[in-house]
Amino acid sequence: MSTMRALFILSTLASSVFCWGNLGHRTVALLAEQDFTEEAQAFAKQLLNGTDIDTAAIWADKYKDTPDGRPTGSWHFVNANDTPPLACDVVPRRDCAQSCILNVIPNMARLLRSLDTTLPEKMEAFNFLIHLVGDLHMPLHVEGLARGGNDIHVTFAAEPTTLHIIWDVHILQKRAAEYGTDERAAAKRWAQELHNRSYDLTSRAAGLQHYLSDPHPVDLAQPEEEILAWAQESNSWVCRYVLKDGQTSVSGRELSGGYYEGAVPIVDELIWKAGKRLASWINALAAEQSRSPVGP
Repeated sequence: MSTMRALFILSTLASSVFCWGNLGHRTVALLAEQDFTEEAQAFAKQLLNGTDIDTAAIWADKYKDTPDGRPTGSWHFVNANDTPPLACDVVPRRDCAQSCILNVIPNMARLLRSLDTTLPEKMEAFNFLIHLVGDLHMPLHVEGLARGGNDIHVTFAAEPTTLHIIWDVHILQKRAAEYGTDERAAAKRWAQELHNRSYDLTSRAAGLQHYLSDPHPVDLAQPEEEILAWAQESNSWVCRYVLKDGQTSVSGRELSGGYYEGAVPIVDELIWKAGKRLASWINALAAEQSRSPVGP
């Protein structure tokens, strides 16, 4: 990693824009942090180098908008070529011919595991990992129809926007409005609420009990299967809710009423899952790395 690139990481981590967008990524990271083992806390502290984890979680979006970072833009999503609402699925050979979120997350984990990766490179990989696990749990980051909803024009609170943006930003902002307008403070309060509600969420989410009762045993040697399963689960929400009645059912419509109300429990559950799953990965990485140095 070049010196200029390292300086960019340090200089941009301090700034933010209120935008699963930033609010969602901050909340996922703060929720994950609450489940860190002591080893994971030490591991993260070294890789964050004095930066708060929720601030590090939003770096990747800033970096992709720079000349050096532009090639990483495709890392944040996978364009599933399915046919919602008739059929939703993610197929790696069909949907991820080159670099996409399905193979980049495992690659970041491999960089963090490798003894040949330098500490600055591991810092960058850690920032990507905590960001991309969040992106994977946003349904329209794993959907190719209308460019992940970017070409579906809607309104939210009477403001023109797109379906992608309301799932990325507006639903989350309205959901967290009760916590105030300060983004970091809102993310902390939302993460704490989700952490406190874990048992309730688990009772509503069949098959997730093991995430709460015991850290999920992540297979660091073969992570692709797990990443694909998470992507397919996230993508399934496109058929189950996001576009359950087809593209024409939302195009040009106001979505801040009943549609928003139906989306809130889905967003809560997906952010909760992202935080729990991110923690399980970092705990596993830290346990392995505690037996070897973080980097040369």
